[in-house]
Amino acid sequence: MQKRIFAPFFLFFISRRSENRGQAELAHDRVRRLTKSIIPQGLLCGIILFICCSSALFAGSAPGFDNYVNFGISMRELTAHVQSGDLGPVRNRYLILNGSFVSFTVIDNTPATYTVEIELIDGEWVGVSDVLIFRAIIVFSGREFQAMFPERRRGAPGPMEIALNSGLIVVARLKETREHRGEVIPVLYGYHLRVFKSA
Repeated sequence: MQKRIFAPFFLFFISRRSENRGQAELAHDRVRRLTKSIIPQGLLCGIILFICCSSALFAGSAPGFDNYVNFGISMRELTAHVQSGDLGPVRNRYLILNGSFVSFTVIDNTPATYTVEIELIDGEWVGVSDVLIFRAIIVFSGREFQAMFPERRRGAPGPMEIALNSGLIVVARLKETREHRGEVIPVLYGYHLRVFKSA
């Protein structure tokens, strides 16, 4: 079953993401001086394989892949659902999001239970002078994330450390919403991440 569904949904994901590539590329020039790069196919394959191999996705009888993963939700659409209160399309499904990593807060610095919240943003031009910013908080927990997001940053970053303003692609699920700097934003559990553009 996994082999039959993998190819069509992989192609569907690439086509949906490419629709907004032009606008996102312009926005990232303005937001943190990042441009939205074409994500390598090998990276996408790895993330989709990660989802397909998750025991939670195919426990019991799976009526359809879309019941577990929503490929069509961008940061813009996620923000719209959260602010309108219409959480149906984004609740209880894995989302694949990409944006710029701009800040982080360590919640638990115990190595075995290391927990960090990162702020992910994406942008979109409105007219020729304004940019809308879409924010999400992604919560990562586990020993492996300590090297990526160390509590104390040094002058020379470690080999696993992810620099601020890097472009990330993450696999996450909605946890809750939160008031943040005067707006309601999504908070998600992060399961997997990759850097697709270094700062």
